[in-house]
Amino acid sequence: MSQKSSRLALFCRVFCLLCAFAAAWAAVLVVTGGFDLRLGSIRVRSNNPRNPALLSVVSALILWLLSRSRDGRSALEAEWTHWRYWFETTQTWRTRYRPVFDYVVSPMTVAIVGIGLDISQWAVALPLWVDEERIALNVRDRPIADLAGTLWFGQSAPLGWLALERAVMVGLGTGERALRLVPLLFGIGTLVAAVWVGRRWMGRAAAIVFVLLCWVGRQLAHYRFEFKHYTADIFFGLTIPALAAWVVEADSARARTRRALIWWAAAAIGLWFSNGALLVTPTCALFLLVYLWRRDGVRGAVSFSAAWLPWLVSFGLHYRLSLRYTHHNEYLRSYWAADVLPSSAGMVESLRWLVDRLQPLAVDPGGTLLWASLWISALCGLVFARKRTLGFALLGVPPSAFAFAALVPLSQRQSIWIVPALYAGVALLIDCAIRSCKDTFVRRSWSLLILSLGLLFVEARLCVDIYHRGRSEVEARLHATHKHQLDDRAAIRWLMSQWQPGDVVMTTPLATAAVWWYGDIPVSDEGGSGTVLRDGSPIYEVDHTSDCGSPQLEGALRNRSRVLLYLGFDVDPVVDDVLLRDLGRLSNLTTHREFAALGRAAVLDLRAPSGNLTPLRRPVSGERPALRGCTSIKRARRW
Repeated sequence: MSQKSSRLALFCRVFCLLCAFAAAWAAVLVVTGGFDLRLGSIRVRSNNPRNPALLSVVSALILWLLSRSRDGRSALEAEWTHWRYWFETTQTWRTRYRPVFDYVVSPMTVAIVGIGLDISQWAVALPLWVDEERIALNVRDRPIADLAGTLWFGQSAPLGWLALERAVMVGLGTGERALRLVPLLFGIGTLVAAVWVGRRWMGRAAAIVFVLLCWVGRQLAHYRFEFKHYTADIFFGLTIPALAAWVVEADSARARTRRALIWWAAAAIGLWFSNGALLVTPTCALFLLVYLWRRDGVRGAVSFSAAWLPWLVSFGLHYRLSLRYTHHNEYLRSYWAADVLPSSAGMVESLRWLVDRLQPLAVDPGGTLLWASLWISALCGLVFARKRTLGFALLGVPPSAFAFAALVPLSQRQSIWIVPALYAGVALLIDCAIRSCKDTFVRRSWSLLILSLGLLFVEARLCVDIYHRGRSEVEARLHATHKHQLDDRAAIRWLMSQWQPGDVVMTTPLATAAVWWYGDIPVSDEGGSGTVLRDGSPIYEVDHTSDCGSPQLEGALRNRSRVLLYLGFDVDPVVDDVLLRDLGRLSNLTTHREFAALGRAAVLDLRAPSGNLTPLRRPVSGERPALRGCTSIKRARRW
């Protein structure tokens, strides 16, 4: 080799190593957030991944330019021969340690670590808050037979999920761990399903990314510890399409028919526990019908269609017992009106409305601000997946949400069941890019290699954004002792420990559920619908009103000696300040305690009026609004 060729080969080797090292360092900084180390007076700091990423790109461009010349191409071929020889001579090492590597670096390991952290967070048993308390009151004070129909407090959940929670509550009690056990198990089931999907239809790296996203995705991580049914939506939103792909991969028509029956059974059972199972079934059924028609002819399609009848019966029964009450619930209609496609919109307006939902859906529940990258990556990954069956089965999941936008809110947690399909699309695109990198590297097609590396960089940026936003949710829960700056459990239990016969309980409308739940006050008709304590004393809700013509507060508290006051969850600080102003004219502060940042519980003595209730004021960001209006009061009542 000439001196010029030797120098050029050394030059190529340096830039190859520089490109690989810079890319690896950029990835480390993106995942970890950077380093800031101090060793005495020496400070080592690196937290900006852009610089090493730029260095890696520049090195790759230099190598690409070298490959355009004959001498540079020869030098790169020499480097390729050198590294291939090194790789082949390490076969013994790879044979000895590869099984350990395969076991440790695997989607199963990610799932096991995630499940372990989930169980540790679940064991902390954070207190419930408003929506959880309201659905828990339905489950606690209604037998299974009465869970069908309209739920109290404008709540909605699949009937099977409610019945399962009722059975758990009867068997394990009303503690937070018992209540959140079912959501946790569905969350764990999602990770197990993600491992199965990743190992069956993806490469190792893509499968690890998919399982990691399903664990750390912001809303997916949040609802595993909420007493709500959304983890069931997530689970069935992934498993129903995955089972559809499993059906079409059978080796014979008889095996496909048998698997199709299993799929219909899973879909029929799933709709009782998950709205997501109901919404993904039509597009998956259409996918299976078309595929079986093409593969097995009319006979296969007819056999598949005949198995639809049991699912239809299951849906009809569930609709009659539960879904129709949710569909015709005026409170839910008005609450979600802004997130449902307007019936009066024309074709152009409807299309514009649907397109406008892409960005908010990517943020919540998608878990990323890179909304265009998420949707484009998911679409390309599902369409160009190496194993098309999974891609085509999942491809119909997001359109299902848009197709039912006139009936089901296309927003936030109501659409959370589409998130696993989006993450699967991202993982499948990563799988395609990795395989393209391997193929182009072997063929020494450097232009396509750089293009594939660029695609991997874009996907890495998207995944890191999802990871960082989800990690903040996980870390916040690891150190949390309250929910949304409130601790209803400790506050209400302390307040009720101060209770004496004849005391009046007073709270704001959104905190009434906390009083009923943690005060163990029944809200059934037989228990007084939540209007009275165990001695018959009233429970009052206070609110803000502009009508100050009649002294409502004075009339309600006449002939009473003490008030047990709880200021819990609320959205308007004016309500608290006006209430404290009016109560200060009638009472004196006997004792009080603060719970978390916003919770306030106090005992007020009505026999010594003109007290100062300023210590009960909760912190407000910015200036406090002017006090206008008065306090309205009414008996708390289940609705």
